[in-house]
Amino acid sequence: MVDPASQALSVSNHVSTDGSLGPEVAAFDAVSSDRDAFRFEVENPVSDDPVSVALTIADRLPILYNLDARSGNRYRSHFLRLVGDGEDVSALGVLNQQNVLAQIGDDVIIRYEPGTGCADRHRIRVCRPASEQNNDHPNQSRHDVRYLPLRITVFSRPGRATLASAVSDSDQTLRLPSVADIQPSGHVLIGSGDGGELVHYAGTNAGAGELTGCIRGVAGTAPIAHAAGAPVVYSSTTPSASKTDIEADLTSVNERFAQSGIKVRRPVTIDLGGAGSSGRVLPPAVLAGYRFPSVFDVPNQEPPTDSEQAVIALRSLEPNLIEIFYVDHMYKIDDSAQAPQHGYSRPALINNSADPRAQNFAVVSSARKVLTVAHEIMHLLLNDGHRVGDPRTALFNESTTDSKAPDSTKRIGPYPDATAAGVGVFDTSKIRASAETLPG
Repeated sequence: MVDPASQALSVSNHVSTDGSLGPEVAAFDAVSSDRDAFRFEVENPVSDDPVSVALTIADRLPILYNLDARSGNRYRSHFLRLVGDGEDVSALGVLNQQNVLAQIGDDVIIRYEPGTGCADRHRIRVCRPASEQNNDHPNQSRHDVRYLPLRITVFSRPGRATLASAVSDSDQTLRLPSVADIQPSGHVLIGSGDGGELVHYAGTNAGAGELTGCIRGVAGTAPIAHAAGAPVVYSSTTPSASKTDIEADLTSVNERFAQSGIKVRRPVTIDLGGAGSSGRVLPPAVLAGYRFPSVFDVPNQEPPTDSEQAVIALRSLEPNLIEIFYVDHMYKIDDSAQAPQHGYSRPALINNSADPRAQNFAVVSSARKVLTVAHEIMHLLLNDGHRVGDPRTALFNESTTDSKAPDSTKRIGPYPDATAAGVGVFDTSKIRASAETLPG
């Protein structure tokens, strides 16, 4: 029995197609191995007529359930579970409605009408109020809501052009075929590889296609002469992700972390740059792509790369704020082919510096998958690198899938696949504690 005064319903961790919920028609005394499964029970001493109950969540239409299992004058429904996304809702078919869509904070309203003109109505919430501060393991029915503080920064996409005319090593004006999609001020990279030159420009002359007020050879590069046609990389006026893209990622985060009673705290600050939401101007060290280490190497982690240092410099000093940075392209620092990567996070365990900004942030690229942001947040909350044994259905699995299918990488332990693999038993309780106070 769920006591609405002290308990709540929870979004299930289980893989929806693993058979743990039980059959569509369950015996009266049947049990489910899904600890978050529930069923309705009605006591009706006066009627042998079929008994049904209506369930309503949020503003969606009621779902009618027949209570087919009977013992004396008590009737029970089949087992139900709350799930976080439409893919799980349809996993067992839509006719029996065993998987029901819900979000943290929803009210589940159960209505039973034993006769004309009378009705019995109960309300149970999804997760307990945040003020209750209960992180019992593994009793999710008493878990309070934990809010995850996030801040989003979106860099612009790099643009590419060529010099329209040759320049000496001292020219303070650069001419391009067009400066229509270049940021009003910033940096450009002329040339490529280690032989490139970084230039800071103070303004643009649209009519002449010029970058003006140039300071040559910045950020450790040397001013050199360049021929007409030399490649130029600049910070464009197109963001690497739109607000719609970001909201879709935040929706996926909420869907995934609902199974642990965690929800993104609103409002989320989203920095899309200046006028026109063109994205933040790319720092010099990110113009050619965001470079990051190939692996976590604790306790011998190398110092942050130049790209990481550029992002760290923009970070907040707020100790309990996760920051997500969006870039167009990112690659491993030792990969000469610069193959695009999906994302990379810096949990506290790899921060060998005294700077608290060098931890608890993640960078994701335009190549990210639907679950990449949620996966990188798992790294930060667990304060860990990839583990041996995480099953294919785990959100923390190294090979994140680009799908929300029931058997994709979207589950947070404990659940049967993870328990069988010997991992994830305390993941929910650990990340809930970290959502309140980030590791550091």
